[in-house]
Amino acid sequence: MVKESTGEEISKEDLGGPKVALQRGVIHNVGEDDEAVIDDIRR
Repeated sequence: MVKESTGEEISKEDLGGPKVALQRGVIHNVGEDDEAVIDDIRR
């Protein structure tokens, strides 16, 4: 859809992956997997 609208090729990750959400303040932490996230929550 982005390519059709703007002519730009962009990956799903660059468009809105966790790194983008973290930079924008949408999320506060990123974990490698579910277990890592649950361990972070428990701390």
